[in-house]
Amino acid sequence: GLKIPTGEIAPVDGTIFDLRQIGVPSTKIDHNFCLSQQRAADAPAARLVAERGLALEILTDAPGMQVFTGKDIGIALEPQHWPDAPHHPAFPPIRLDPGARYEQTTLYRFSKV
Repeated sequence: GLKIPTGEIAPVDGTIFDLRQIGVPSTKIDHNFCLSQQRAADAPAARLVAERGLALEILTDAPGMQVFTGKDIGIALEPQHWPDAPHHPAFPPIRLDPGARYEQTTLYRFSKV
């Protein structure tokens, strides 16, 4: 099916999109996850743990995270604004006026577990 944003902010409970518990994600994910704006500045937006004892935490001030999974070979996480935001007034704004400055901060933190 088409992957066009509808404006719906859907809960992930009980779906293939519920990645809050450690486990192998579905290979059918190519979606934007809406990040909580209430999380603490030092709280990771995402945390991955590899079987070999390596962990990755991503801290970002971006309002969303695009997550791509594929054929058991990997996962990609891309901090971003929500797709199609100009057409959905309830989405965080992405307009950048002439002369304005855009900044986004993302930190990738690796550790052993």
